[in-house]
Amino acid sequence: METEPFGDSYTVFMNGERPAGGVLGIDEEMGPVPPNWSVYFYVDDCDAIHERAVALGGSIHMPPMDYPEVGRGCVLGDPQGGTFAVIKLVSPPD
Repeated sequence: METEPFGDSYTVFMNGERPAGGVLGIDEEMGPVPPNWSVYFYVDDCDAIHERAVALGGSIHMPPMDYPEVGRGCVLGDPQGGTFAVIKLVSPPD
């Protein structure tokens, strides 16, 4: 697995020509953030998933927002306390 920098503090893990994951550096401006990880699910409509999660009793950790040159995503919580993210990519993989 190879890595590629993306911006100042993000690194993308590449599986050949396809992105397969990434890591974000935590800096002091973010405040006290414990080490953590999150899974992202690719979706066709981030805002629709956000609305559906709320309707089904989920929680919103981060509302839908645009990631320049990447896509639109949000971070959600299920009623049991699990956290996950969804994203609609600008350039989805084949």
